[in-house]
Amino acid sequence: MSCHRQEGYHALLSVVIASLLLNGGIAEAATTYTMKDIGINPTAINSTGQVLGSNYMLYNNGTLSSIRAMTSPAILTQGFDINTAGQVVGYGSSYGTSAFVRNSDGTFVNVGVGSDPNFRPATGTAINDAGQVAGRSVTLNTSLYPCAMHAFLGSISSPVITDLGSLGGEKTIANDINASGTIVGNSSVPTLGSLCPTVPEYHAFVFN
Repeated sequence: MSCHRQEGYHALLSVVIASLLLNGGIAEAATTYTMKDIGINPTAINSTGQVLGSNYMLYNNGTLSSIRAMTSPAILTQGFDINTAGQVVGYGSSYGTSAFVRNSDGTFVNVGVGSDPNFRPATGTAINDAGQVAGRSVTLNTSLYPCAMHAFLGSISSPVITDLGSLGGEKTIANDINASGTIVGNSSVPTLGSLCPTVPEYHAFVFN
């Protein structure tokens, strides 16, 4: 083999080796995925693989179980989120509609009613691992119902909720909350001078 051919061969070999190193080598097996029918319409999943579904169902390690409480103090009507500890947040009936957290042991904590004696309707939409709850609740400004709905921040350790206000309109909805307690959602804004327009305009918000 001539010197030029040897140099070309070595250069090509160097390129091939470099390419294999950059791409993880040829021995690495491709990642495979499988799809499994779990029998529910999922709404949330936590880091341990527990899946929350509609119709009050929880999928856990291959088993489906109902998380609905049929006795006092609550009837869980719908769950929307689940954290690492298996705590589910949603809404249920307790002398009106209230936000509830269902603990993994089946006990319930009522959140989202604040100091309002009329148990204003509230829904918990998200929960983090610290037990902080984000949701929405009808405000005391009943003259603008159903526009008068504000996002709130609550906790399983306190019955007091914090009204997050709005971006100028009368309706805010909290969609999620992270580990730091930062909430993201949507807020209506005044449209043509009306706080309660027929077709409200919504803007995204971050609350922290």
